[in-house]
Amino acid sequence: MTWVVGMPTTLGYSLGISDVRVTVGKSEFDCLQKIYEVGPFLALGFAGSVRIGFAMVDRLKELLEGPEDSAWDPLAVAEWWPADAREFFDGFPAKDQVDQCHLMLISADPQRTAGEAPWGMSYVHVFRSPHFIAETVRPSGIVSIGSGSQYPACRAAVEQIIAENDDSANLTLTESGVPGNIATVLGFRLTEILQQAQPAGISAHLNYCWAYPGSVIIGSNDHSRFGPQWTMMSAGSGILGAKEQQPPRAAFPAGGTAFTMPALATSWVELEKMLKDRGVGVRQCTA
Repeated sequence: MTWVVGMPTTLGYSLGISDVRVTVGKSEFDCLQKIYEVGPFLALGFAGSVRIGFAMVDRLKELLEGPEDSAWDPLAVAEWWPADAREFFDGFPAKDQVDQCHLMLISADPQRTAGEAPWGMSYVHVFRSPHFIAETVRPSGIVSIGSGSQYPACRAAVEQIIAENDDSANLTLTESGVPGNIATVLGFRLTEILQQAQPAGISAHLNYCWAYPGSVIIGSNDHSRFGPQWTMMSAGSGILGAKEQQPPRAAFPAGGTAFTMPALATSWVELEKMLKDRGVGVRQCTA
């Protein structure tokens, strides 16, 4: 069970937000990264079978390999990927297929521009097993995959955010002077909902992903609370100042209650070891 949320902004980048919980039988653990860079300006998030999800990430990385300083057309990838994903999915045992595999491709295209805007287009596409037909998300639209899509509080939150953004462009206004802050604001609103509701199978720890024409940046919703009204957190993607593919962590002052990302597995092998160290077998697990 999981929750992955995606949005193609009208500002030249797309964003993804995913929780980090994995379900093994009746047990749940916050230890899984579910969104990855798979190519220049492209990232892939997954929900469902963890074994298949990791394999899909590796498969798409392999297919997107190319000469240095080259990039794929995201629309072309969304067109040919369903056939490859279908064939690859069909090769897994039925016991893995029953957990399904839903994928979210988050991308940016520096070659196409949004009307007269000086930046490129951004896209989010969703692919769901067993057919993996591409579902294209409209600009500034928000989509989600995983169990969070069906949880009433989560679904209502996303619908409310969509309505507010349509009416007043509230999310876009948060971007002023802080590139990538739409993801920060959206992610923190979702964090608060998850902390309060604590739905089964969904963690309040979230990874943020920004796909820009030039880089993919992955961060977290680490923050520190100082009473009920004051919260400190990193703002935006840090793309203007960060030299690495990671937004800088805010230097939170002492005295607050820290909310910090736990260690995450980034491969099937790492997940097996992490769960084995906790005395848990990993034959079949879902995200």
